[in-house]
Amino acid sequence: MRKALKILTHLLDNAESLNAVSAREFADALKCPQSTVYSKLRQLINAGLITHTASGYILSEKIITAGQKKMAALSRIKPTDQEKIYGKPYKR
Repeated sequence: MRKALKILTHLLDNAESLNAVSAREFADALKCPQSTVYSKLRQLINAGLITHTASGYILSEKIITAGQKKMAALSRIKPTDQEKIYGKPYKR
């Protein structure tokens, strides 16, 4: 499970680039065998968290939509309410 979360975190940390990531790139970043990466990628695809494209792996529409909904909800609340939710001012 830890490696699957690291793969998902890698995609989330680089979400603004919109570039797909190959299994080889994940294996290099995580310093683990590509066979392990493929197994974890399959788990993430089955969970609907990532999508496989011709050029590699990207965040799924489910994750992107959730992020958009979160940002829309945050834009509707006051900064003081954000502090109550996060314990500190939320920064975009």
